[in-house]
Amino acid sequence: MFNLIATDVGRSIIDINLNPKTPDIGSLVTDVIDSVTPKEIEVKDNNGRWYSIWIRPYRTADNKIDGAVIAFVDIDRIKQAEEDLRAHTEQLEEVVEERTRMLRNSTRMAAIGETAGMVGHDLRNPLQTIINTIHLAMESMKSGESPQNSRIEKTLETIREQADFMNKIVSDLQDYARQPKPSFVEYDLKGLIDDTLSSISIPKNVEVSTSLEPGFPRLTVDPNLLRRAFTNIIANALQAMPDGGHLTMKAWKNKEVAAVSFQDTGRGMPEDIKAKIFNPLFTTRDKGVGLGLAVAKLLIESHRGDIKVSSKVGEGTTFTVEIPLDRKM
Repeated sequence: MFNLIATDVGRSIIDINLNPKTPDIGSLVTDVIDSVTPKEIEVKDNNGRWYSIWIRPYRTADNKIDGAVIAFVDIDRIKQAEEDLRAHTEQLEEVVEERTRMLRNSTRMAAIGETAGMVGHDLRNPLQTIINTIHLAMESMKSGESPQNSRIEKTLETIREQADFMNKIVSDLQDYARQPKPSFVEYDLKGLIDDTLSSISIPKNVEVSTSLEPGFPRLTVDPNLLRRAFTNIIANALQAMPDGGHLTMKAWKNKEVAAVSFQDTGRGMPEDIKAKIFNPLFTTRDKGVGLGLAVAKLLIESHRGDIKVSSKVGEGTTFTVEIPLDRKM
């Protein structure tokens, strides 16, 4: 322990090259003798092991100070326990901080959800009136052809598109505000994908292709909820391709799940963005409130399903939805 050699016997401890290294032990001994006050220091040896050095005044039988007593105590286990306790404490502090943050977010989202439900209800009725009125106006104008009618029709179409967009925001708010309760029925997945695509305005510069594995079974799902989820995923893909591209949807199955992938050739996402895309109210776009993918995830999870994402900047993004074939999973 002390790294002593034969010639060290009889020499003063001050002159010996000790292991563990001690900070000027001669001065410490002198201070203890002069002040008649014990001292204690902690040091590491060359192998990183911890020791406590106790220095006490030595008293003779007639109570005179006649030197000092030095004890080396192995405290490595204690120091290791302290390090483990410190690390565990830091970890607990991080967990408490994370849970506190989650609780704040949960409280915040509960308030947002309640507000969303009220706002959505108040906006839905006038929005629907606007959409219905525009539809009736456009139908009336189609009966009389004129350049002026054509210009007005285009204006009405723009208003309708914006009203539809607002309507989608209201739907997302309401979907996120309430816990979805699926009504399960057997449904054909190809029909569900076709229905979803027919309800979306696909830009002319985007090519869409779909493929299903042969013999694909009917799934037990809530088609309305799943259609909403697919709509949001496809809308996200289209927004990622403002200059056009290709959207590929594929479906396959294994023994446990049916899977549908949505692959776009858009801009792709860096890792820091990918980690946040399912967070409610997170968006990188100027338009929208950042609920589309959060709602899609919520609706898919209501089927005990899962949604995964892979992406590469400059190459595109793929969302994969997995739905259990056995609803008891």
